[in-house]
Amino acid sequence: MTSIIPTDKFREIATEFLGRTKSGQVAWEPDEKYENSYVVRLPKSTIAISQQPVQSAYIVGATPSEFVLGLRDANDLRIGEWGADNNTGPDYQVLADLYREASRVATKWDEVLDDINKAMKSNSPIGKQEPKRPPFRLESFV
Repeated sequence: MTSIIPTDKFREIATEFLGRTKSGQVAWEPDEKYENSYVVRLPKSTIAISQQPVQSAYIVGATPSEFVLGLRDANDLRIGEWGADNNTGPDYQVLADLYREASRVATKWDEVLDDINKAMKSNSPIGKQEPKRPPFRLESFV
């Protein structure tokens, strides 16, 4: 999608939202419209960060991806997108980091990993333990 919004503005938005997300100030949630996408809703707009696979005949055995920052208006219509494909440039890194942080906030995967790590380090049985029942005795029904 061609955008009238300058690349520098997208870069500024991505950088600012990355910093604010890391400090717990952005309420990302899963995007109801698209898979592998997270959104933050503002009064008159929505910001989305998504990960999209890129088809490439040049990379065997790899799944390269593109990260896309999208802006939507109050009617949830796309008004601009900015993306970076699978490379090591600074734009790719900012968008990849923003996607990872948005997914952490929206899904709480970091809390899940903390819980699993605690269980692995514990000497206690792992998981919900059913209370033991007394053995069945036929004479109790006679």
